[in-house]
Amino acid sequence: NNKDPAEKYANFYCNVQILVPDRFVVPTMKIHASQNNLTTVRGGPMDEDTQKFGLEFGSNEFIMTGSNMVARIENVSAKHLKYDVDHGSLLATNITFTPFGTFNSIDADIIVTTDIQTTVNFWQKSANLVCLSAATMYLKSDCSNVCDYVPKNESSSASTATVIEEEDFRDFDRFYRRSMNQSHQGRHLLQTDDACTLNVPGCTRTVAGQCEGIDSDQCRCKPTCDMVDPAYLDYGGYSGIAGTCNGEGKCCRTICGGYSAADLHPYPNSVECGLCQNQDNCNPPTCGTWTPGNLEQAWWFTSQRGQISVSVLDIDSDPTALHSYQSSAPSTSVSVTPEFSFASADALDKLFHPGGASAPIEDWFWLRVSGPGAPPRTLGSFAYLRSIRFLVLPDYFLQVVSNNILNPKKAAGSTILRPGYCPPVLKQGDPEMDSRIIDLQQLFSDSLQNFKEKRPFPAGSLIVWLPVQGVPRKFVRDPATNLLAFKIVEQWSGDGPILLLVVILTVLVPVGITTTFIVVVYLAGVTYLKNYRLDKLKEENTILNIYQQAKIQQMNIYDQMEALEIPQAKKDEMRARTSFFYMLNVMTGTAETIKTLTTEALGVALHLFVVGAPILYVNYIATQWETAYKAYFCESRVDQDVCYSAQETVSFSLNMLLLVVSLVVVTELTMFYLTIPYTIIGKGIRATFYIVFFSFVWLAVVIMLMNLTWIYLGLLQKPGEIAPYFLYAVGLMAILAKYFIKLKRFQTRVKYQVQKRLRLYSNKMAVLFPQPVVDLLLANNLDKAIAENGISNAGIVLRCVFLAIVVCVVYFFLTIGFQAFTNPGADRSAAQLNVAIVVLTTLGIIVAIQGDGDKDWAEERTQALSEQVLASMAKVMAVIKEQLSLASRIINENKKRTLGDDSGESSSSSGSGSEEEESEDELPKGGFTKTAD
Repeated sequence: NNKDPAEKYANFYCNVQILVPDRFVVPTMKIHASQNNLTTVRGGPMDEDTQKFGLEFGSNEFIMTGSNMVARIENVSAKHLKYDVDHGSLLATNITFTPFGTFNSIDADIIVTTDIQTTVNFWQKSANLVCLSAATMYLKSDCSNVCDYVPKNESSSASTATVIEEEDFRDFDRFYRRSMNQSHQGRHLLQTDDACTLNVPGCTRTVAGQCEGIDSDQCRCKPTCDMVDPAYLDYGGYSGIAGTCNGEGKCCRTICGGYSAADLHPYPNSVECGLCQNQDNCNPPTCGTWTPGNLEQAWWFTSQRGQISVSVLDIDSDPTALHSYQSSAPSTSVSVTPEFSFASADALDKLFHPGGASAPIEDWFWLRVSGPGAPPRTLGSFAYLRSIRFLVLPDYFLQVVSNNILNPKKAAGSTILRPGYCPPVLKQGDPEMDSRIIDLQQLFSDSLQNFKEKRPFPAGSLIVWLPVQGVPRKFVRDPATNLLAFKIVEQWSGDGPILLLVVILTVLVPVGITTTFIVVVYLAGVTYLKNYRLDKLKEENTILNIYQQAKIQQMNIYDQMEALEIPQAKKDEMRARTSFFYMLNVMTGTAETIKTLTTEALGVALHLFVVGAPILYVNYIATQWETAYKAYFCESRVDQDVCYSAQETVSFSLNMLLLVVSLVVVTELTMFYLTIPYTIIGKGIRATFYIVFFSFVWLAVVIMLMNLTWIYLGLLQKPGEIAPYFLYAVGLMAILAKYFIKLKRFQTRVKYQVQKRLRLYSNKMAVLFPQPVVDLLLANNLDKAIAENGISNAGIVLRCVFLAIVVCVVYFFLTIGFQAFTNPGADRSAAQLNVAIVVLTTLGIIVAIQGDGDKDWAEERTQALSEQVLASMAKVMAVIKEQLSLASRIINENKKRTLGDDSGESSSSSGSGSEEEESEDELPKGGFTKTAD
């Protein structure tokens, strides 16, 4: 990667895996986090396939440096372990023999555990946020608690001037009069009084509905001490150290002059100096070779604002641990109240309350928390939900059934515990973790509803816990103890039986409607196909036996039935010919016609579209399901590559079925194009094709109806956002129905006008020639003439398809505009305006296709097109007359040869010629040319 450093790592992701045998001595390794991009380091027995794995550097070093790095290592040993990073975090557990370690950061939290006695030298400069745990502990602190008055208007400190903002906040009356909306750099803590707008914790009270300030030394101190971010608390020669006001109005800070030291032993009752004891009759931990400050491991920790935690305990014996926090005296328990750092809480508040709203725009807001003792993302995460329904109905289900409309839109915010828990690392399965999760839920709830100002959550919203393994949980208050506890939220039924019933109905109703529809279409199709085959056989029999038709008309009824009976071979041939794709050609008017290369290509494209549409749609649904399913379950997995590469059952099954359907469709299509003989194998393939293909059509229609059903149900949940999509569907159906009815009505009028004029000609021709022959020729050529003028059934369908494409493009541009310039989910006026625009656009299109409603103009247009159709038929009629006249002469010649009556032949020929002339004089005048006459 030799790009410019400014853009070298933009949109760049690199995953490096180093695989080594267990306890193989690894050479010195240095990992450097360049620029500000996050680098993640994992090593050790953290996955199922690496249990008890050890990373052994031996006499070599393991060094991690850089700007932003999150490291998680376990069971590592090295001569020197170094973590020198500005931002991020380090969690190093079960570190085995590592004689020397250096750990430095600006605000990165550092947590290290080991079971080997260790001398720890530490300096946490902001507030001495150091947690030490060991079975035996000897502590020497270099920190002291210093309390001083904050100087007024200290001009030498730019940061103090920024905090004070031209006023002395210790003048409580001035602070009371300030508007809470006015910007300042002070640290706003949680507000607890509904009626008060002041943000000084513990310094307000409500009397008779009025907010009053408590005037005390401590309250005067808080705006310039407790409520100031440590980075801006700069006086007395010290900066970056958090302060707390005491009752005298002084700001107390823990100031460390340098490194403090602690000897941490993994076993209880260890002596401070093992070498000082009599070595004859003792064993560790009562004697040994160590001296104070010179244990087996010597580690140095330095951090500006990050919390430092070190634990030295024997894992096997599991002794009672002693803890020390902020250099306090070692004890079996320490009292630490975890809080969010002001900077992270302020950033989260701005994300969660955009524009001062009570909740985020998104329905699902991840609440990430990091810091000592916080549950890792590999265990689970908190989330704010606008409704419990988003937890009961899985995200991947809503994404598929609503076509990505009803599934919750997600956002995320993160906070940092400062201070965090002590000790931060718990044993696996420790019930204390559940207590911490409940505490953090309360902390999130209080912070998001009371930070700076009181903004309660909307009704029905809640904060839930989503474990990586297991079912989601919400927090409810136990009536027996009045304490918060977990309550499992079952999918599908967790919001009561009504929602479960709705889900079942949204599946059963589309299945029932689709099944009924497919059965009706099947029965209608079978009936239509039988009638078409019969009519086609009669048509071909009539055309091929014009001479026989004349003789048949002179037979008695029984002889006519016998003569008109169609042979079985003809029926079998017709059944073989009229396949699914042949009938598509019939509908488009291209069956058994001479086609150009373009027409042939369009026909092939139509066949592929008809059989490919349901296959591609089901494939799209399968892909959506797989994507949504894996995104839902793999989001918090550490081994996301393994999770995403795993096979998903539903999508895999659908894709296998798609493969089978595609093979059957290709086989049937090949038999149609190559006109392979219709044998028993061909019959089996065609039957399989119909069963498989229409089963997939059934599945595609069911899913489509489910999509429409859930989108319409979404009107009850998100009317402002879903209304345009609902109106799109209704508007498109209304426009197409209006346009189709208009074209169909116009086609009917034109056919009526033309048929009325041709009826006279048909009656005249029937006197001379067989009526079936005349009717057949006129009907076929009438359909062709109408098709040439663009008003056939296929032409109407194509026009409707083209109009549907145009309308969809218009709606698409409207949707893009709505998403770019409006926010209907948060702005009701914008939602109403969007709906009005969609309605007006739809009405405008309907008015445009309807016309002005002038009946005279419509009649004139009908007459004009009728003339065009008649003109198209003129030459065809002339050819028909010539064919019929030739047939008449042939019949008469055969009669002459059969009967031997010359005079009768002459009379017949003469009569025929005179009637032909009379017929020609009475042809319909509209549209026929002189050439035709």
